[in-house]
Amino acid sequence: MRKAIVIAFLRRWLIRRRLAKELFARQMEYHYLAFVHKTPKRMSILRGPLWVDEVLCGSARLLNRGNSPGAANYKEYPEKTASMTKVVVVAGLQTSTRRRVGWHKPMGLLSFVISLNVASMPLKAYLTESFPWQVGQVWSPDAATTFDMYNTETLASKQSYYTASFLHNYVISNIYVDRPNATTFMVAAFEHDSSTPCLTRVVRLPGALFYGSGIRSVVCNFLANCTAPTMGQCQHVRLLGLPLAEQCVWAVRDHPLAEQETTNVVVYQVMQQWQNQKFLWCKLAYRVVLTVYVCREMYVKYYRHYSTLAANFIDVGLQDPTLTKMEIYIGDPTSIVLSNAWVSLAFVIDYWLSANTVSECILQISQIEDQVLFCKAVLYTCRSVWFSYFMLRYTTFVLKRYNLEHMVTPLDPTLVAVAVLIYAAPMVYLISTTPIMAVQHALWEPLISAAEKGQAIEIFLGAYTTTALHGLTRHDVVFVVVLVGVTMAFGAVPLWFSRLWTWCRNRQTKIRGPSQTIVKFSELNLLMFNDIKQRVAFHMFGLQRKFTPSQFEGGSLYALHKHNAKYNRMPLFSHRGSDCFVACYTASGLLKLKCRLSLWRCLDRIERDDDLCVRLCETNHKDCLSRLDGTACMTFQPTGPASQCVHRGVNASPWIL
Repeated sequence: MRKAIVIAFLRRWLIRRRLAKELFARQMEYHYLAFVHKTPKRMSILRGPLWVDEVLCGSARLLNRGNSPGAANYKEYPEKTASMTKVVVVAGLQTSTRRRVGWHKPMGLLSFVISLNVASMPLKAYLTESFPWQVGQVWSPDAATTFDMYNTETLASKQSYYTASFLHNYVISNIYVDRPNATTFMVAAFEHDSSTPCLTRVVRLPGALFYGSGIRSVVCNFLANCTAPTMGQCQHVRLLGLPLAEQCVWAVRDHPLAEQETTNVVVYQVMQQWQNQKFLWCKLAYRVVLTVYVCREMYVKYYRHYSTLAANFIDVGLQDPTLTKMEIYIGDPTSIVLSNAWVSLAFVIDYWLSANTVSECILQISQIEDQVLFCKAVLYTCRSVWFSYFMLRYTTFVLKRYNLEHMVTPLDPTLVAVAVLIYAAPMVYLISTTPIMAVQHALWEPLISAAEKGQAIEIFLGAYTTTALHGLTRHDVVFVVVLVGVTMAFGAVPLWFSRLWTWCRNRQTKIRGPSQTIVKFSELNLLMFNDIKQRVAFHMFGLQRKFTPSQFEGGSLYALHKHNAKYNRMPLFSHRGSDCFVACYTASGLLKLKCRLSLWRCLDRIERDDDLCVRLCETNHKDCLSRLDGTACMTFQPTGPASQCVHRGVNASPWIL
């Protein structure tokens, strides 16, 4: 009996303790709601119908909740304000004006990963490059007074360091990257037949792409001379007339060719990059500053606008007052970063500041035995995609200046990067391992002075400044023009594709009629009208079942772009991936509205043209979104059927429905 009494007492005590905790939680929630909904100063949050009903009477209802199972959960109380009387509907602590914002976490995580990838692009170069503290002070030697002395001393230095014991201890495959000495070492062995043409054999030698006329001549003489046991030759590698690297090639034969029909020949190649630690530290600082700037651009011009969207929805909501919850799907900020002309220019400069690493990567791509180095080199050469982004961004100025927007099609930045990955690395491998390299050999020396023919190669167009001291011939001028055209063509491949796609689409329209090619305006807000990266993400997360065509709004910006390409601020970049998708729910959890929101900074208002200008409404619309249409309001009256206006929402909302 006593035991049962104790158990009953403990049970009642535990129940009251649990209810007391629940009451305390309700009190804290009310404090939060009172301040969020900005309780007037003349009203104390410790008084009023809400507090009396929920807090002062809360204990009785909690302790006796089982006595009235059919009691209603909703009560109405009139609340006096200075200008009107409004009704506060209480459902526990839920009110009719309370709105909530949710975030789709997988899309948010994906957006973070994408932004991290974009921001870390400058620093990802160190997956292949060496940090300043990993390289000793290596600079061009000045002791040699003649080329013969330089060739003898440099060749002896390399041969004494990269010995057979070094190969046995460090070199696993046919290539070894010596970070402390900023050197790429390669070796290849083959059976030489005297009947094999020299060019056929040279293209298979390590580092053959950078062989100047001097090295090629020595190699061919060695292969032609059946009794020569060894050979060796070095050369300077220049960039803009400055020392970039030193390359040495030597070979040994196991026995004279006269003894047998074939002989085993081992060829060694060493390319040492000239490094200056002060320059390396400055380049690292440059990349850190560039990374910080890219992060700032993504926050200021993209991510900050999401907080504005959420705050506006909580404060004023949408035009439909029954929508009390908004779920936001964050987009891709890549196109926002690419639209900054300074960013693309900075990345191109960063690429050319590492020209020595580019030559090192070309050596690594020319072999496939070490697959780790091969993959790293391929990824590094993909940084050349910034030439394409640079060309697309600065061509935009020409298109806008001469009203040529209709001649191109916006390109998906992801597809541009994939295209560069597909054609850049295979092209480098093809040139560095086939007789096509003879074309490249012809481009190494036309800008080298006559005194240095066979002793050095110049790998960049800018070396004409050095050649100018000796006088430019007509052949040199033609070469400069051709090389500039080839360099621009490499970065302009996406531009050509954009123009070709537009031409094919216009031709198809003429042949089949517009109904076969024009996308319906009702489809401009759907998920499939998106960049490839976002389409794959929505498919992976199964969101295509939620964002069905019914009750879908948005896409007015793309409808305007389709009507007239002049309204597209970036006619060569697709901004569809940066769009924000939202799902709006009622208080009962019913999905009632789906929206596609675009940043109206992607809109060119054409303020210089009064007939085409998109007006900017000055009316303070009580809407969390901006709207692009021809609807009349207090500060805008349409002058014709084509008149358009941006009706800005609260806090000059940057999102257009």
